[in-house]
Amino acid sequence: MGIKGKIKNAVISNLCRSYVLARLINLLSLERAYGEYESGVIVFQMGKVGSSSIYESLKRIGLNLPVYHAHVLRPAQLVAIEKLIRANWSPTRNPLHLWHSLFLQNKLKQKPRKKWKVITLVRDPIARNISAFFQTKHLLSADEQRLLLSSTNADELRDLFLEKFYAHEAPISWFDDELKPVFGVDVFEQPFPRETGYCIYEGEMADVLLIRLEDLGRCQTDAIREFLGVDNFKMKKTNVGKDKSYSEAYSRMLSSIRLPKTYAEQMYQSKYTQHFYSSDEIAKFSHRWLGASDVITI
Repeated sequence: MGIKGKIKNAVISNLCRSYVLARLINLLSLERAYGEYESGVIVFQMGKVGSSSIYESLKRIGLNLPVYHAHVLRPAQLVAIEKLIRANWSPTRNPLHLWHSLFLQNKLKQKPRKKWKVITLVRDPIARNISAFFQTKHLLSADEQRLLLSSTNADELRDLFLEKFYAHEAPISWFDDELKPVFGVDVFEQPFPRETGYCIYEGEMADVLLIRLEDLGRCQTDAIREFLGVDNFKMKKTNVGKDKSYSEAYSRMLSSIRLPKTYAEQMYQSKYTQHFYSSDEIAKFSHRWLGASDVITI
């Protein structure tokens, strides 16, 4: 990078210390890049189910369409998320999903000639919640963050997770709260082909590809080929907990935490989990978090 490029990046970085300016700069950049497009591909799902990996991998293959990354698009929820991010603003985080969500608000009000292509994933809801808890640890107090990163007491970590994580029900309600209201696609209307690991739903506004994260390694190439007509798609993992600065604490919590059966029942007896996973799969999930003596059977 030349001197001019370095100076430009330094100026932008300094401006982005202000949330308002960071918002303005990023939205103007998206308008310049994608303003002329009526539709595109949206990697749209709850956080910590592989969305960053899918998004980055799609960007690398050079589609002739914009590729967006969003977690929320419903106006009321987007207002709440933006308020939370603004209150805890740090320019080093650069919440790409927020800028894309804000940009897409106006795009989605228009009626495109071509349908949107939406890619979404599902995951064991408890595994997702623990991963999201670490990803959002900056929302904890300084003492709580120190406890999360240094404690070896499994009960202490369990209580911190249960009491301080702010979105326990997000995975089991996300499709009804976000995908269905925004795109009019109900993924619960038909059985999910667990043996295949993915399903394509056709709607008036959008077509939706849904993949189980647990099956992504074996079905990603077939799923993306069928949905986007792209051959030899291979995903490179990004934003993975084991690669983060908190990886040691994250691994420690995954291996040691034992959760209340009532919590596991809330997650695994939900419409969401029972739709996408078999009784044997749910039993294996619950064995991980409850121990061998106390599993959830459906």
